[in-house]
Amino acid sequence: MARKIADLTDSNMYEIEPLKPYDKSDLNYDNENSKIYDQIHNKKYVAIKRIEIDLEKYDRIYIGFPIHWGDLPRTIAYFGNQYDFTNVEIIPFATSKRSRIYVAQASIRENFNSKKIYEGKRFSADVDEKKLKERLFLLDKRKISH
Repeated sequence: MARKIADLTDSNMYEIEPLKPYDKSDLNYDNENSKIYDQIHNKKYVAIKRIEIDLEKYDRIYIGFPIHWGDLPRTIAYFGNQYDFTNVEIIPFATSKRSRIYVAQASIRENFNSKKIYEGKRFSADVDEKKLKERLFLLDKRKISH
């Protein structure tokens, strides 16, 4: 999804990666003892690899993520707390088969100090280009304030 949006908007892409990579057992959503379960349910931040990005060069950024139990991945929350987004508009988008984006949207507002945060949108990974373009166009019309 991020690649599709980057291509449609002629945007740069940066990957947000955990400082310590997850292994398969860490990502077992059904196991209450897994790292991912603990991080999401206990709202723990997950340190990320440093991203060399000059946010002063951007007016608007897209923040994409998979929805984890209805919420923002903790790596994304950490990213929001480590950088200054004061002069940047944020457009969140997420992928999920079932979960809605509402809780993750609230977490974006909690963790990013942006001048404007657009209403987020959830997509399935197989969204067609026409629907994606439509949604990107509508973002300019439906802003929500921080």
